[in-house]
Amino acid sequence: MPNDIYNEIARVVHGNTNQSIAASNYGTGMALATVTESGLLVDGIKQEYPKGDYWILDNLKNTDNITTESASGTESHTHTIKTPSNQLAIKVGDRVLVAVMGINAVIVGRISNG
Repeated sequence: MPNDIYNEIARVVHGNTNQSIAASNYGTGMALATVTESGLLVDGIKQEYPKGDYWILDNLKNTDNITTESASGTESHTHTIKTPSNQLAIKVGDRVLVAVMGINAVIVGRISNG
């Protein structure tokens, strides 16, 4: 009978340890997601992140071409550099790579079929 008590204690401690480990790993790591009209839908998470509740790396917010100005010699002139389409701002329908940290999500890149 005393062994049953020790086995029960060991089972409870083991179960609690497994739950704690699972809880600490929840919501960490990288995930795929889709940008929607209303926010960000991360694969494997039922709840959508509403617009404004997730972050986007600054380099994924480009909306314009880049214009440079050269002041060599007596006259200055400009050059326009067309921003490649894969470096333009994230838009609805884009598949993205997201870093999930607890309840926070950060879009770190756009993904495409290789």
